[in-house]
Amino acid sequence: MPTFSTVIPAYNCENSIAETLRSIAAQTRKCEQVIVVDDGSKDNTGEVVQNHFPWVEYVKIENSGVSVARNTGFERATGDYIALCDGDDIWHPDKLKVIENCIVDNPEINFFFHDFYLFGEGVPVDKSAVSEGSRSIFPFFRETGLRYKDMMPGVKNFKPASDEFDAATLLTGNIFQRLILGNVILPSSIVISSKLLNSLGGFDPSFRKAEETEFFLRVAKYEDLGFVTLPLAGYRIGNGGLTSNLHDLLEHGMRALYKNCVDDQQIYEKYKDTVDLAIARRYSRMASVNLRNRQRTDAWRNIMNGLRFRLFEVNLWKIFIASLLPFFVLETLSGSGKKQ
Repeated sequence: MPTFSTVIPAYNCENSIAETLRSIAAQTRKCEQVIVVDDGSKDNTGEVVQNHFPWVEYVKIENSGVSVARNTGFERATGDYIALCDGDDIWHPDKLKVIENCIVDNPEINFFFHDFYLFGEGVPVDKSAVSEGSRSIFPFFRETGLRYKDMMPGVKNFKPASDEFDAATLLTGNIFQRLILGNVILPSSIVISSKLLNSLGGFDPSFRKAEETEFFLRVAKYEDLGFVTLPLAGYRIGNGGLTSNLHDLLEHGMRALYKNCVDDQQIYEKYKDTVDLAIARRYSRMASVNLRNRQRTDAWRNIMNGLRFRLFEVNLWKIFIASLLPFFVLETLSGSGKKQ
């Protein structure tokens, strides 16, 4: 049977890391190795881990970003498969047991991920799956209306090794072209074979944001992935981490597209229409953020960059027309939209 190592990057997680580690300790299929990599936390994350969870391998590094933190954990991992969990997320007790069964029955798949639910302060308790559909945290699903079953043609129904779930489905296939348009994978849900991870070289340390977008694109270029239709993890929301740095996140996501889809000439020629659409849409989002921040010149630059890839992208032209209006008019219109 396969062995597992779990890598948990943590930064200032003193209020959440205990809940994360308790969820891993509660696994009905125990994990052979659990590694917490403290990315230079300034709070008591280290004290919580070392004083209350002596079975965890704790490593502290200088603050270097989540990519370096994860890679540090990968270097120490000894398992046949590596599972990721962020320092503020949690796992369902049967996660590893269900994934282990999928690995044994589908040895040709080297990368698994699964559905999840939302939790956090002020969030109603609801453990139904939310990765796709109108409640999704991924813009891709809201924009396209697609579901995982539309992207992954392989379908295997199975009885999961769990008292809570009566049935599940494993979907398999290559989703690289879909990932070009937007990420659809939660980092805390992935389990990857050490063989594949070693061949990829881990996360790109030059990405401090959108690092998962770059990594998943690199994985999916040549690999079929496996998606389990069960909410086997909880994703904590309500910390404001994404929206506060939206423009930086979009810029790093753009870098990921250029690196994996534009600079790779063979890939660009194969998926040109999809890549051009993805880049144009991302430039339109960046321009929209620029306007909200009263950065008209930056907005125009991003609009022009986007039009180079897709001249008739409607959103770019809408934002260009909006950029010609005085800021007080834009802010008034924006305020009216929110009230409605």
